[in-house]
Amino acid sequence: MENCSSDKYINTSAIENLVKWQIPTFTDPHNFAIKVTTNYPSNEFTFPWGDFKVSYTAIKPTNGLSKNCLFSINLRPNPCPSINVPSNGALVCNNWRTDYGQFCRFLCKESYTVPRGVMMDHFYVCGASGSWMPSNTIPNCSVTTTHLHAAGGYANGPTYSSCTDDRIEMQEYYIDKLSQSHFRQFCKKFQ
Repeated sequence: MENCSSDKYINTSAIENLVKWQIPTFTDPHNFAIKVTTNYPSNEFTFPWGDFKVSYTAIKPTNGLSKNCLFSINLRPNPCPSINVPSNGALVCNNWRTDYGQFCRFLCKESYTVPRGVMMDHFYVCGASGSWMPSNTIPNCSVTTTHLHAAGGYANGPTYSSCTDDRIEMQEYYIDKLSQSHFRQFCKKFQ
C-alpha cells in the first residue's frame, strides 16, 4: 500500500467543508488481482463539523489477505482564544463541547461593579469565527459600590463573595441565564 492519507484536522468557520484526499494504491507483489472497497466512492466529500473515518480495504481474493488504509477527518469551528478574567471578578463559561462554541458571563466580587455604561447582562460568545462577541475583552470590575452608594450611584449586575463559597450559586446562575438565552439550544444539542 502507498499514499494512505494521514489524519486531517481542519478548523473552519463554514458549517460544511469540502475535503479532498489522495486515494491509496494497493499492489500485489505477485500481480494477483486485488479488490478494493471504500466507504467513500470518491476522494472528496463535503463534511459537516464532526469526526469521520475514511477506510480503504484491499483484499486478495485468492487467499483472503487484506490491507487497510484508515484515517480520520476531524472538522471543528475555528478555536476561540482565551478571554480575560476581570479584575475583582469571576468568569463562568461552559466546560462542555468548547470546541463547538464558548459562552461566558462574568460577575463582580461583592462591593465591586463595572463603570457606568458597561453592560453585565449579556453573554460573551465565541463560535465558528474564532472571535469573541461583543468584544475580545471583558471589562474589569473596577468601581467600588460603597463609593457609588455613598454618592447616590448605582448597583450593576450580580455579585459574589467568594469563588469557593459561592461556586454552586455561580454555576446555577450561569445555567439559568444560558437556558433563558438565545443560545439555549446549546444546552440540549450536546447532552
